[in-house]
Amino acid sequence: MKTLQENSLFQSWPDGLLALSPEGKIAAANRHAQHILGWSHEQLQGLNVHDSLCAETLGFQHELHNCPWQQPAFWEDNVKTEQRWKHKNGDVIAVITRPIILDNQQHYHLISFTEATHEGYNQLDLGRLAKLAENSPSPTAEFDDHGVMVFTNPAMIELMALTGFNDWGQPNILPDDFIGLVQECLQTGMPLTQVEHCFEGRWFSWQLHPQPPHNPMYVQVQGQETTSAKQLQLSLEREKQLAEAASEAKSHFLSIMSHELRTPLNAIIGFTRRLLTRADQDLPPRYADALRTILSNSNHLLGMINETLDLSKIEAGKMPVVISEFQIPELMREIGDLMRVLAEDKGLSLDILIQPEVPNLFHSDREFIRKVLINLAGNAIKFSAKGSISLVVASHENGHILFAVRDEGIGMNEDEQAKVFEKFTQASDSTSRRYGGTGLGLTLCKELVQLLNGSIGVESAPGQGSMFWFELPDARSL
Repeated sequence: MKTLQENSLFQSWPDGLLALSPEGKIAAANRHAQHILGWSHEQLQGLNVHDSLCAETLGFQHELHNCPWQQPAFWEDNVKTEQRWKHKNGDVIAVITRPIILDNQQHYHLISFTEATHEGYNQLDLGRLAKLAENSPSPTAEFDDHGVMVFTNPAMIELMALTGFNDWGQPNILPDDFIGLVQECLQTGMPLTQVEHCFEGRWFSWQLHPQPPHNPMYVQVQGQETTSAKQLQLSLEREKQLAEAASEAKSHFLSIMSHELRTPLNAIIGFTRRLLTRADQDLPPRYADALRTILSNSNHLLGMINETLDLSKIEAGKMPVVISEFQIPELMREIGDLMRVLAEDKGLSLDILIQPEVPNLFHSDREFIRKVLINLAGNAIKFSAKGSISLVVASHENGHILFAVRDEGIGMNEDEQAKVFEKFTQASDSTSRRYGGTGLGLTLCKELVQLLNGSIGVESAPGQGSMFWFELPDARSL
């Protein structure tokens, strides 16, 4: 059959074409047949058509002796029949077949066939799908490549009747660029989902699905009204925008006010220090004590203003992280020298312990770590009436550096520990009244540690002191 396989008329036949021997074996297959079935001519040649193509599907089960190819009437009637065949990949496809009787070619039979997936495939299933579309509450329609509607269900008809059409005859409920969307869907062969459109305050979401390859010029469109969900979404977006604007305004206000407060406060602190340098010579002791009180309270107020300003910067995303290489022992000595004076004023001892495995050099934001350690050490001194304060540095098992501040102060219960890092919160109301403070210090510590990709926590028990800790990765490992 080599001559037939090379025959131009056989190959250019517009449908699939198979040549069968009298025994029902495939002798040749044209290009269209190979494309529809997924087999090459070489793979099909010599196969029994019943064994290789006939599919065992419900309603189409038959033995070899009942196969249409074995029935003489099939070759005499020369009429179209619907068959179930197997694709090479195992899928079942429907084909419309008809025999071609050639008087001068009695040594083989010709079968012309087309894929019937669109044109008559499983009429029962098509009827069931049509009924589903007919009864679906979702507006459904089918459009050709020019945007012309070729099918619609009652839900779509009702919706179009309520909303009307534009000057170009297109339903108002469809997107303005609907024809372009249809053509894009057909060109790419990919569905378009969640295509939103608003008409007179009503929102609709559409899905466009190109029909299968056998029907390449149609797009199925299905939609649903999403007005309630869209209004909720828009409301949440507006609230988010208002909240962001309010936060920005608050941060801006705090930044300006902090600057305006710090300028005169720094002047007060500076002049007070100058007066104190001459206090022993020119001022009575009671005036010198008053100046020291002014300086102490001014420094305390400046610290709270700085905390507020830092938090506002963090919230506004304007707190830059400056990574540098520094020596951990040097930083800890600096903290110790600064805080030891405050501790000794209360009769407390302050110790610094750096574990041997801690590296000398570390890469992070030195100023952030300094602020956190000063804040934690300051709290330890403030809430301790006796005993010692310990600043500890160790290497964590995960490679991070662990900083800890231990005290023997009043301690906290579990409920107080759970909220101690919240804004404007202290362990208890009595603590706030007795020791003062804004409740922002630990919040700032938490924010600074998180900016450095670290974590912070506390371990405590009432009357047994507290240990505040934070661990940080080396910035080079990130």
